[in-house]
Amino acid sequence: MNIVNIKKDQDSEIIAPVTTASPSHYGGHNLQAAVGINTVIMNKHRVGLEYQVPLNYHANGIQMDMDNMLTLGYQLAF
Repeated sequence: MNIVNIKKDQDSEIIAPVTTASPSHYGGHNLQAAVGINTVIMNKHRVGLEYQVPLNYHANGIQMDMDNMLTLGYQLAF
């Protein structure tokens, strides 16, 4: 494969035109605080609610940002 017009700082092994093709766009670190509650209904059904807030977020490269999250979950035991 002959690759032409490669920029000076571009890796010749990465030819896909997506941001995730570069190893420098992976990882980072984050710190979150969360509070939640679970309850069991009729011995088989469990409902949970959790709220998370990002306290510190740093991503390497281009990644989606973290926001506050509210999670509602349901589980059925067999």
